[in-house]
Amino acid sequence: TVIADDHGGVSCSQYISTSAGVTTITKATAAALRNVIAVTPSGDGTGGASDANTYQIATGESGATFVVNIATNTAGFRLPAPVAGLNYKFILAHASDAEATKDLILSSSGNAVNILGAANDGGGVHDHDEDTSVVSLDTSDGAAGAGDRFGVISDGTHWYLEDAMALTAGAFNSADNAI
Repeated sequence: TVIADDHGGVSCSQYISTSAGVTTITKATAAALRNVIAVTPSGDGTGGASDANTYQIATGESGATFVVNIATNTAGFRLPAPVAGLNYKFILAHASDAEATKDLILSSSGNAVNILGAANDGGGVHDHDEDTSVVSLDTSDGAAGAGDRFGVISDGTHWYLEDAMALTAGAFNSADNAI
C-alpha cells in the first residue's frame, strides 16, 4: 500500500517530503483502546477513605472507564486529589440491570473538593451544586439500568460531571460531605 509518494521530486504535500524532514511514514497497526477496568466489589463500599471495600482511584488511572457490577454489593469509589485534566468514567455493567438495593457511590477526596454539574435521570435534570462532594446512583429510588453512566473531569480544584445519564427518575443523588 502506498501511503505517500513523490513524482519527479514533488511530494503529495509540502508536509510529507524529505525536505520537510519526513524520511519514513509508518502505518498504524492497531487502534488505541480505552483502558477499561471491571469492578465487582467483594463487600459493600461506602466511598470512605478508610473503607476496605472502597476502590481508591489512582491518578495513573486517568482516562479509565470503570465498568461496575453492583448486582451483589454497593460499589464505593474515592477520587484522588484533583489535578487539572484527570478524568474517569463509570458505567453500570450488564449484571447490574434491574438492581434495586445496591448503589454506585463516588466521593471526592475531601469536603472542600466538590463534584459539580447536571445529571439527567429518567428525563429529569438534577443539579449537583457547590457543596456536593459525594454523587451516587441510588437504586432505592428506582432500579438501575445497565449502561447508566457518568464521568468526571477535574480543573485542578474541583470535579465536574459529564455525560451523566440514568434510565430511572431520581437515580442520581448528592451529599454535602465527602465520606
